[in-house]
Amino acid sequence: MAKTVKFEDALNELEACVRKIEHDELSIEDAFKVYESGVKNAARCQKALEQIENRIELLQKDANGAAATTETTQEQLKDQ
Repeated sequence: MAKTVKFEDALNELEACVRKIEHDELSIEDAFKVYESGVKNAARCQKALEQIENRIELLQKDANGAAATTETTQEQLKDQ
């Protein structure tokens, strides 16, 4: 199973990749490796945001009008 990375950690790594590509003089091979890492971190960020968005969409109002969440499993989120 893939290791779960926090959104903030993935975003920080993505920003570091951008800085390296913009400011370091890298060989084409090294630049590609940094780019590849950045793409993976961008995908991790996107997935985390999508999961949060799905949870927000599941917010419902209870009988008293107070906000309540519906618990979902990771499998339910994958099926959406």
